[in-house]
Amino acid sequence: MTVNEAYVIALSLDDTTTEQDDSLRVHMVNYANLFMVETFRNENAIRKMNGRKVLTSVPFVTSIDETPLY
Repeated sequence: MTVNEAYVIALSLDDTTTEQDDSLRVHMVNYANLFMVETFRNENAIRKMNGRKVLTSVPFVTSIDETPLY
């Protein structure tokens, strides 16, 4: 899921569309990166529990069209 797809879904939770209010779009890359920083320890705990390689650094996105690497 791209950052933009998550943004559209988040807006729809209160029956808003990007056509009605698109004011948060400029902040979505920063929100996505903040979310990945905040969930990094949990992501690695789940990876370790499932026998997957743990991440050594937090992945970041630079565009709203990117898919976060979690």
